[in-house]
Amino acid sequence: VRLASDLLAQRIGITVAELMIKRKECTNDIDKQKLQMNFNERLKIFGHHMAQLNAIMTLRYFSDNEKPMVMTIDDS
Repeated sequence: VRLASDLLAQRIGITVAELMIKRKECTNDIDKQKLQMNFNERLKIFGHHMAQLNAIMTLRYFSDNEKPMVMTIDDS
C-alpha cells in the first residue's frame, strides 16, 4: 500500500520539511532526543491505527462473497 505524503502528514501531524526544520533548530543532543522520541510516538500511534485498519480490511476481504476491486478508506 502506498500512502500519499499529505495523508501521512495529516495523520502524523508533521511534514518532513517541518521535521527537518525542527531538527535543525535543536541546539543540543537532549533536544534532538526529545524530538526523536516525540516523532517515534507519533509513528507508533499511526502504525497502531494502520494495523487496525489492515485487520478490518483483511476480515472484510475474506468474508465478502464478492471481493471488492477498490476499497475507499474514510475516517469520518
